[in-house]
Amino acid sequence: MTQMLIEGGMEVSVCVGCARHASLKRVIEADSTIGICGFCGETEVTVRNPANSEPMVMLFRALIRLHWDEIEYNPHFGGDSVLHLFANDNNPVVEPAITDEYWDELDYLLQEPPYPAEDEGISIYAGFNGGFRLMNHAISGSLPRCISDLRRRLDASNFAAFETELDALFAPFVD
Repeated sequence: MTQMLIEGGMEVSVCVGCARHASLKRVIEADSTIGICGFCGETEVTVRNPANSEPMVMLFRALIRLHWDEIEYNPHFGGDSVLHLFANDNNPVVEPAITDEYWDELDYLLQEPPYPAEDEGISIYAGFNGGFRLMNHAISGSLPRCISDLRRRLDASNFAAFETELDALFAPFVD
């Protein structure tokens, strides 16, 4: 993964102190060094090793896909930007940026390449498919497939026909 070098040849990363999400903290700590955090602007903090930032970047992308609809961050749909997602004090991923000094470097870090090969990374953008624009919806707001299938079956079938199957499905959740 290519990084943008800033003055002095250092690369921007993210510090463990700015990470809110437990999995993000773990991935930063798994390969850390002293460096520059693009969110808080500190230059002597424990950050994810910029030479091996891809696991952190892919986790950021996964968390974006989990929590936000593409319409919220894709300027093509009227959204602001990926980094604006983290400006909200209630975002579950990272502390809001204190400085915009490293905004361009952070933006580049999190979005390049925009469309990695499926087996090489996570894209936060849906892209184009046969000339029609698709849009990603937040995974956390989507119904699990088993619930969607159940809804279709209930719409088309008599409830009594699969009541035993439903009982087994819901049994673990009922006291």
